[in-house]
Amino acid sequence: MSIVTEAFIQNQSEDVSTSAYHEKLTQLESMPFEHYIQGKTSYHAISHGAKLAPNKVAIRYMLRGDYFNPDKIPLKAKILHKLVGPVACPYKEISYQELFGKINQCANLLHDLGVKKEDVVSLLLPNFMETHIALWGAEAAGIANPINPLLDAEVIRDILNEVEVKVLITLGDVPGNDIWKKVLSIKDQVPSLTKILVLFGKTNKRNNTLNFEKNLARYPATDLLSRRQIEAQDIASLFHTGGTTGTPKIAQHTHANEVANATMIRLCLQEKNTDFSQEVALVALPLFHVNAAIATGLTLLSQGMTIVLAGPAGFRTDKVVENFFNMVEFYKISFFSAVPTAIGALQNVDSRKNDLSSLKFAISGAAPIPVETFKKFQQKTNIQLLEGYGLTEATCASSLTPRENEVKVGSIGMRLPFSQMKVAILDEKGGFLKEAKTNEIGIVVVAGAHVFPGYLSAKDNLGVWLDIEGDRYFNTGDLGRCDDEDYFWLTGRKKELIIRGGHNIDPKSIEEPLAGIPGVELVAAIAKPDSYAGEVPVVYLTSNDKSMTVDFLMQQAKALIKERAAIPKSIHIIDEMPVTAVGKIFKPQLVWWQIEEVVRTHVFEIWPEINAEKIQLIVGKHKTFGCLAQISFVEVQSQDKLSQLQQALDKYAFKYQVS
Repeated sequence: MSIVTEAFIQNQSEDVSTSAYHEKLTQLESMPFEHYIQGKTSYHAISHGAKLAPNKVAIRYMLRGDYFNPDKIPLKAKILHKLVGPVACPYKEISYQELFGKINQCANLLHDLGVKKEDVVSLLLPNFMETHIALWGAEAAGIANPINPLLDAEVIRDILNEVEVKVLITLGDVPGNDIWKKVLSIKDQVPSLTKILVLFGKTNKRNNTLNFEKNLARYPATDLLSRRQIEAQDIASLFHTGGTTGTPKIAQHTHANEVANATMIRLCLQEKNTDFSQEVALVALPLFHVNAAIATGLTLLSQGMTIVLAGPAGFRTDKVVENFFNMVEFYKISFFSAVPTAIGALQNVDSRKNDLSSLKFAISGAAPIPVETFKKFQQKTNIQLLEGYGLTEATCASSLTPRENEVKVGSIGMRLPFSQMKVAILDEKGGFLKEAKTNEIGIVVVAGAHVFPGYLSAKDNLGVWLDIEGDRYFNTGDLGRCDDEDYFWLTGRKKELIIRGGHNIDPKSIEEPLAGIPGVELVAAIAKPDSYAGEVPVVYLTSNDKSMTVDFLMQQAKALIKERAAIPKSIHIIDEMPVTAVGKIFKPQLVWWQIEEVVRTHVFEIWPEINAEKIQLIVGKHKTFGCLAQISFVEVQSQDKLSQLQQALDKYAFKYQVS
């Protein structure tokens, strides 16, 4: 593969032409949106895709990244499959006709279990082919509720209770996975739960537990026995947000939302006079997340495209990252979607011997991608890297770098066709004041057929809607600007701002300069509690340069960060950055570490002689306070010294408890 020149990268700045996509928007939007909708519900959209080529492979699945070639599956993998059963199947594929038939079977099974259109079917599953069957079957019978299986059991329980789940589809008791253990620990605490369908598990009627795949086969695959007429405005799914403290909010999606967003994404990505159905996508993001479910799920299935599902844990699956470009070459992958952390990992994979000519573009989303990571990946692969922006409340995507235009490095692209996106200036009460001027920073707001009707809990809907010229916009909470060519740029998250003595510091103003230092991989700037300034910036980063020192990084920070107040008080080099299940840097954990450091400093100032083993300190999420520092002493301490600790900690904003 040829290397992209530095000149090519430099040309992708804010002065590139954007007229091509403007022309595309004008042409597309000259027709009503309904003209492009291919099925009013997810069920009808997938039916449309299946009719295009019934015998075409819809989904290919592999157990590990090195099992991508079905003709070269190791003998040990085949033996393990026979010994362990279906869960250890190294490779399988399903045609569109078979897939749509199994979606019907799933809906019919659920209907037989009493599921009606207002009933919730929760999914607690890794990325199996059956997860797609369960997801779309649940939407055809009732309301699907995909849940992140990596969440704590108590959080999963709280979600199940909030949605009032009727049937749970989950993974059985299989080696190397704790999902079933979590289910057993919480199932009796969910009063609304009537049945559990276990994938690769055993039927136990006394416990209202049925095997999923065997019972599926008992039902007809041709149509819906319920004779349900699924309507566009029916609730299709309940996706939990990526909330990092307490129980995540539950976002409701209508069928119209899902089909609209899938259509918008298709219209944005599809080039003129091309057959989108011939594209092949590699999917390695989790199906409990809207990206894999909608952007690289429903969008593709509605067009008869082939999905290559890279392992039950996606990018975390054994050997997937190492064999990623081998998969691209073998399956002639057209595009894939990833999070910045995955893009960063792929940079370390040697692809010089791979033929990547089929790869047309890649999409980075879920979190802003560091500019340096962006440049390095394009130089490595010579493909167009598109940056997208979306949120669960707008089904999935709201903006994307247009393929017609050259990339503006660091931008989240332009609005999708038939969607509305603005930067708003709000008043002191959070109401709409005016639309921001060109390049003026404000709050990003979105509207359109893809924007959800609201959260499941009424209290979560307070203050999230804005009336702008008669249209209802959703307040994303993200800070951003729109340039003179209608490209959007995120400048931070309002709640992530580091407020140092009243001075607002955007974490990106710290992260981006440090990310450009050779050897630096991931960078996260967070707020450390400070008794004087309220908050001060602190940096955590990972590096592939073992010789890198904190002193060197601090020198670089002072030289590169323009804002004096933004220069970090400390820099910490760590071996591994904490990330969420979808690859976002989990900043709350970094904040908790800093709170722990603050508390320990004061404890040892007051009790200089105390043994570290005599104190227990736990800092983490709390349902009421968001975060709580719990301090326990093994031995009884004097009230005078405990009062000193209280006086010291009362100078900070975080909540604490001493026992």
